Amino acid sequence: MAHKVPRTRYFKILGRADCDDWVVIDTLFMTPDKPARIKSNPEYYLGGGFRDHEPHTQCLGLFAKKFKAGDDERLAGADGVVFDGDSYTITKGTNGLPIGNIKVFMRGWAIKFVDPTPEDLKTLLSKRPGQVIDVLQLKAGLFWIEQHRATEYATAIRALIPKHELVSIEGWNEVNRELLEALATLDPAAGDASFWMGILAAGVEKTKFANPDNPVSARTGGDAPRIAGNILACSGDLSLVPELERIAYATTVYQHKLAAAKALAALGRPDVATKIGQRIRHDRWQAITQGDPMFVYTCPYRSRSAPNGAAANGIVNKPNTSDKEAL
Repeated sequence: MAHKVPRTRYFKILGRADCDDWVVIDTLFMTPDKPARIKSNPEYYLGGGFRDHEPHTQCLGLFAKKFKAGDDERLAGADGVVFDGDSYTITKGTNGLPIGNIKVFMRGWAIKFVDPTPEDLKTLLSKRPGQVIDVLQLKAGLFWIEQHRATEYATAIRALIPKHELVSIEGWNEVNRELLEALATLDPAAGDASFWMGILAAGVEKTKFANPDNPVSARTGGDAPRIAGNILACSGDLSLVPELERIAYATTVYQHKLAAAKALAALGRPDVATKIGQRIRHDRWQAITQGDPMFVYTCPYRSRSAPNGAAANGIVNKPNTSDKEAL
């Protein structure tokens, strides 16, 4: 299933390999003898075996048989098939009900694991992903780029981040967060100070009529200000202090307020966090500033996708004295 595909191996998409087959659905949930059936075979129904016979899971079993048989031309040369579980639908059944034999449809793609070529990556980064499989391939490509420190792709990654995302506190979806983290890991300079500052300033611009002394949390924007704050903290640029201070005091969004305050502390102004704590609910602010591992800044920035916080080459080395914890 698509949601279980790791981002650690790049793959080529060979073509469509949809599940469009007849399966047999277990009618356990539609029969009055459900308790007796569970009692008669508890290991099957309560131990997970029953789940193997769910219609969408049966698609996986059918394709495993197709691989063994070797007679499905869609699977020629493939290492596997990725299915989009959200596309699952029943197309035919008994009197329109999912009872007994039913025909199901679920989008699938045959894939082959490969190392991407420069041309592969150039094509991958030339447009925004469309379908689920495109998102998975982009994530795998970004992981490969980070692991190999392929900084030549930083500009292309920057170009894929929509401008509206830079001033949004709610719109950082999975794809855009992955792009932003890859950019920060590879070459933060591909986005200048105004780029990173604009992400933090969204907490002010989008909520300027709210009360900055009673901040709230954004639902999806946490990673973006954390990354931006880390990059600005590592810049050492003291000319950023006035704007960071304005954001820290004026924003009503916790993640943006905290990111700006932490960046200021790294730039020699730890007093800002203390003053903010005096103006808002101090217990809550103290808990966040002291106890949230999400907002530990390191210089240079390290992708959280790297194992144990390792550098982007994927190798866990002894701590490097050139790396420092900013805050």
